[in-house]
Amino acid sequence: MKTRRFGRTGHMSTVAIFGAAAFWEVTQAEADASMERVIAAGVNHIDVAPSYGVAEARLGPWMAKERKRFFLGCKTMERTKAGAAAELRRSLERLRVDSFDLCQIHAVTRLAELGHLLVRQPEVTAFVELKRSSIERFGIDTLLTLVRRSLKPALAQCILISYSLEALLAARRQGWSRIGAVIDQWDEHGQELIAKISPQFLFCDVDGLPREGQLQIDGTKLVIFEVADPRVALALAARGVDFIETFAVGEMLQELSRHAASP
Repeated sequence: MKTRRFGRTGHMSTVAIFGAAAFWEVTQAEADASMERVIAAGVNHIDVAPSYGVAEARLGPWMAKERKRFFLGCKTMERTKAGAAAELRRSLERLRVDSFDLCQIHAVTRLAELGHLLVRQPEVTAFVELKRSSIERFGIDTLLTLVRRSLKPALAQCILISYSLEALLAARRQGWSRIGAVIDQWDEHGQELIAKISPQFLFCDVDGLPREGQLQIDGTKLVIFEVADPRVALALAARGVDFIETFAVGEMLQELSRHAASP
């Protein structure tokens, strides 16, 4: 079966992903027959959630023996740190696995809901991206007004980011306090518009970086995205990078923990 890159995870997922909501109220025998067909078809990605009836319990016997075959994504409807952690641990137990490849907050359908979630977790900072498609649809001024209104309860916790330097400049002039500019190539950081925006954060694709040399910018935190290799993360830190963005969270944490513990 054909595969496509699954966002920034780097995983090459099959074009057909198995949505385990299909196991909402099936018997184990029915689930077994379906999983045999899933494997025979070459599907390598499963999406499941505790809200999908008995799906996790039906998948458990298969994940116990076939975990390496699948990219496994799970979700939570909980909106607190403790609640989400507890629910995800229960999902791990039902699925008979030690980890997920992707965990998501389920059914966040409006930006205003994100704002209310942030208020409950004051230690959390959110990077909120103005997408080019949204800018084209609504226009810069209207979009900024909508985003500000929706995130009003938690504006202090939000950092506005975008590839659109024009939108970020407008945001700065409107009084947005924390801003992050996004670029694909390192040599773009010297643009006049970026100097005018004076962003607190600069995001750059790892593939757009020079091979060597320091990467620090005075007064700006540097974030490199599309980083999947812990060795690359450590090398970037040595070059002055402040943050990395990755979807390989589990693998990254494990490797960096081992590195920190080594003499």
